[in-house]
Amino acid sequence: MIGGYIYRALDHEIDARIRSSFGPDCHRLEVWNNGFFFYTDPYRSEVKPFFCSAGLIVLSEDLLVGPSCTSRYRHLDLETDVSPDFLSQGTGVFDSIQSDFRMAVAHARGDERILFLTSHRAGSGRIYYRMLEDAIVFCSDLRFLLRIFPLEVNRMGIYSILKYGSVPEPLTICDHIFAIPAACCMRYAIADGSHCTAPYFR
Repeated sequence: MIGGYIYRALDHEIDARIRSSFGPDCHRLEVWNNGFFFYTDPYRSEVKPFFCSAGLIVLSEDLLVGPSCTSRYRHLDLETDVSPDFLSQGTGVFDSIQSDFRMAVAHARGDERILFLTSHRAGSGRIYYRMLEDAIVFCSDLRFLLRIFPLEVNRMGIYSILKYGSVPEPLTICDHIFAIPAACCMRYAIADGSHCTAPYFR
């Protein structure tokens, strides 16, 4: 599980709810003075699930695989492969990763601080999020968000399930909680909360 609470103004009540929902195996990763990422480290640190530098913080618990010059796949390391490519290519690096992954990236350049969130490009894994007035709370596990926020059933979601058998993304069964669609990346500007979502893989 990966997630985070990124804010312009700290809401102490939300912060306390998130901290009280952490299990004993949950770790925090500070994101400058704008909040934190959290993760559960399923590999027991055999594979480091994050990379931090002055202007870049990358978090993913999924195994990242990319092409190699020998026409075989190779494991991609967040520090040596993904982070330098992100700094040079931006979100284009997501398309070069050939395995399914969910990732959170915080990037600071000058006064601009941007959060990028990605969902699986083909599998069922999603990043779920809830926008607040001055913040965003996100997680790869919808059940975690439902421990933070009360369940408000999305009537359109119920209708979609009964009529079509599924809920069209970005909607979910929960009102006010949304999913980043498959193969998409959301760009969230921390300074003003503006955001947009676009595919990184076609």
